[in-house]
Amino acid sequence: MTQTPHPLDAAQLELLFDLRNVRVLRALRTPDTASGVARALELPPNLAHYRINRLLAAGLVRVESENGRGRVFRTVYETFTVPKALVGELGETLPGMLGALLNRVYRAFFGELERMALELGALDGPGDTVTVDLERNLGVSGEGAPSEPFRYVPRAAVTEATLSEKRYEALAEALRRTIRDVEDEAGGEHCTFAVLSYRGGSLR
Repeated sequence: MTQTPHPLDAAQLELLFDLRNVRVLRALRTPDTASGVARALELPPNLAHYRINRLLAAGLVRVESENGRGRVFRTVYETFTVPKALVGELGETLPGMLGALLNRVYRAFFGELERMALELGALDGPGDTVTVDLERNLGVSGEGAPSEPFRYVPRAAVTEATLSEKRYEALAEALRRTIRDVEDEAGGEHCTFAVLSYRGGSLR
């Protein structure tokens, strides 16, 4: 059964513009305790409790049950709408919300690039060679090169195109769907995608 989208209030909208809260909501689509969320998202327990309590107070999470482990929480809504009454306010608040979100992503992205640069700087043997191909893959060869260098290379996909409104919406939906359908993979490492992509994340 398809859930009717929940109309957001201003406080809920602000919480959803923080991807760290969205990660918690995604985790709680399957009922769990705060400590379970902390383990699943590799968060300090006090931070998991803090985020869940904020979402609980805003009505985005509910207490599903209580047992010997403590309270079990669950996400209340999975789809949302922005009421018309808030649309006018978005013109004032949306740039700040988006700016805060993008700043976190940019800091983590360039932090990963800086880490790679430091590792490259350590490769100073005469036989070491750094290569970059047209697919934006980066590797190192030579006697001193690691066997599996830079398996998670930061990538940025940027292009310009002239599109009809219909094609623009189709492409935007394809990007949203691609990110929405990503699932965790056993044996992998935590990665973040925002069209920019990089290993790890700063969404704690």
